[in-house]
Amino acid sequence: MQLEDLLISPLQRITKLPIVLKEIHKYTQNPEDKARIEKVIENMSESLSKYMHNQRL
Repeated sequence: MQLEDLLISPLQRITKLPIVLKEIHKYTQNPEDKARIEKVIENMSESLSKYMHNQRL
């Protein structure tokens, strides 16, 4: 087993986090918390996009 094999599962979980955060955002009522969650979703989605782009190169 190689290191890449061990990293697959955590990476798959990380890619699902924006989806989970969007669900949490739906039910969050505090405007400050909603804004924080939106920022986290934005940053995480951007990071994942960059990662996926680099994997294709």
